[in-house]
Amino acid sequence: MTPKNQKITIVMPFQNTEKYLEECIESILAQSYENFELLAVDDHSLDNSYQIVSDFAIKDPRVKVFKNPERGILTGLRYLYSQKTGHYITRMDSDDIMPKNKLLELKQILDQSQSPTVATGFVKYFCQENQITPGFVRYEKWLNQMSKNSSHYDNIYTECPVASPCWMMFCDDYEKIGDYKVQTYPEDYDLFYRWYEAGFKIQASQNILHLWRDHQSRASRNDPNYLDQCFFPLKVKYLQKFQDLKNSDLVVWGAGPKGKKLVKELQKQGFQPQWVCQNPKKIGQNIYDIELRSIDYLSELKKPIVLLAVSQQNALFEIHQQLDQLQLKSNKDFFNFII
Repeated sequence: MTPKNQKITIVMPFQNTEKYLEECIESILAQSYENFELLAVDDHSLDNSYQIVSDFAIKDPRVKVFKNPERGILTGLRYLYSQKTGHYITRMDSDDIMPKNKLLELKQILDQSQSPTVATGFVKYFCQENQITPGFVRYEKWLNQMSKNSSHYDNIYTECPVASPCWMMFCDDYEKIGDYKVQTYPEDYDLFYRWYEAGFKIQASQNILHLWRDHQSRASRNDPNYLDQCFFPLKVKYLQKFQDLKNSDLVVWGAGPKGKKLVKELQKQGFQPQWVCQNPKKIGQNIYDIELRSIDYLSELKKPIVLLAVSQQNALFEIHQQLDQLQLKSNKDFFNFII
């Protein structure tokens, strides 16, 4: 079979999303690229979700539905991948919507690639119940800016730079980096780090390829595997892997709630960082057995690695300028750790 018409495998875990499943699956069945299989796994739903997907499976043989033999999104994804027959792999969330050309555009990027590649595209949040929260608006803008500039690897410790339900890979490439055998949450962020480590190129369509629904019951709001306290351990794990921390002076910049969480996580993983901030009321205080210092302290350090736990964009711009003046380079000597 030529690349022109090879099959795409879509894996989709679901749990208690009966309210959104019909619209989601209809958007998949309406794709302009028709040679796909939708493998859906029910993670112990308590509503009518399984029956809804089963009804679609009866009508369209491209839809296959399973029961998760274990529990959790990762175990469900691993089970689905064991059932795949496609040449490409992509993921879908059961409460979202696929624009009509999503599969085709992602596949075309891969077919035209000359090296191991992850295909992605722009995303757009929507919410039918309420307004999109400012945090999601900021995340959408940040994701799309990286897709526009091909700068995904410039922000590896900030937040997951590729939307979890908006990427596609060749299955052979996916298996080389451990596919769904790697059981680490948040799984989309861990996957991104594995792309980075393996040297995969990330190439983005300049079109919106995923409509991401925001609602109060979505997993990213409620599942403990996706709360803030799960992201810092993963970031610090890979920071240790990719940066020379043993021969550097590790510094946290920012003494707000996120800065304190980051310091505690670093201490938990065996580091005692230096700590600086610009708040004169906090400078000189001792928190978690670390003295908060002014930013002038950075000039005394021989080889600092600075983790910025500051989210205000205006403040970040000024901080970057200050670090540039100290001849510290972004994504080498200092890193944004939060959006």
